Amino acid sequence: MEPSPQVDTLILRHLLAHWEALQCDSSLVWQTLELSTGQMLPRWLNSEPLCDLLATMGTHHHPSLMISSGMYMARQHLPLGSCLQQADCLAQGLTQAAALPHLLVPGLALTWQTDGDCLHIQPAEEAPETVQLMCLAWIAEACRRALGSGESIQLLRPPQWHQVLMPLQLVQRDGSFFRIQISSDVLQQTLPNSDAANYNACIRTFRREYGKLREHIAFYQRLQQAIADQLHLRPVNQEQLAQQLNINVRNLQRRLQALGTNYQTLLDQARRQLALHLMKDPSLTLYEVSFRVGYTEPSAFYKAFRRWTGMTPGDYRQRFDVSCI
Repeated sequence: MEPSPQVDTLILRHLLAHWEALQCDSSLVWQTLELSTGQMLPRWLNSEPLCDLLATMGTHHHPSLMISSGMYMARQHLPLGSCLQQADCLAQGLTQAAALPHLLVPGLALTWQTDGDCLHIQPAEEAPETVQLMCLAWIAEACRRALGSGESIQLLRPPQWHQVLMPLQLVQRDGSFFRIQISSDVLQQTLPNSDAANYNACIRTFRREYGKLREHIAFYQRLQQAIADQLHLRPVNQEQLAQQLNINVRNLQRRLQALGTNYQTLLDQARRQLALHLMKDPSLTLYEVSFRVGYTEPSAFYKAFRRWTGMTPGDYRQRFDVSCI
């Protein structure tokens, strides 16, 4: 099974550090990602809710936040910056960075096209504009830092975004959509900080980590599905889960630790996801929802639901206009 798009939680940690430094409202983060405040983050995140988070932050704050976030990420020790800083040329660095999607731009498809004279880098037009802004800022700033100047990089953008994009220090041109253009000559010129030995070492490390990521994600998905399938059992336990996966409990715990999580966290996440889904069905009483999620005592379900959402199940249904029979 092909792992679904995932990104390293390191990306979220960097973004959180930047947003907290700017005193942004962090509650939006946990609500959008459907995680409990202070909950231990998993090793990897599905890229779609992370992309949704960027759109939410861009909506609740000035779009300039997305520009500063992208520039901030370009300065961190992530593959895009590392590849470009030490590559022989931009063409080499960008090619390698594009092959490492788990540490590039989360959940956002990029089009890389060459017409002979220029490389055109364009984010998916269906993505929210604020997400496209962060994507552009991340790549443009990484390229500018590698070159030492942004004079050779052209940025096409709708006219209304001119002032917002000024911090990128790029040559801007009017266009109907966002696009970065870099000439073939600039792509092939030797970069001032190129270092073949360090570059090759970085690429080997990043490729090895990406291989491990794919293996872990495939296992993680099997694990999530197995737990979801067991929720109707009383009780759900690690022994049954390990047996279903053809491993022993100690091996299961070790692999969960490698994923940066534990059995109880995954069980809690599965219960939360199922509970929110079942709450949309007005034909189910709260007691039935509680039982199907795996709680024999409604009081335990009510306590867990408040922890997940900050509301009681009844308040949740009223807020989202879902009536219970």
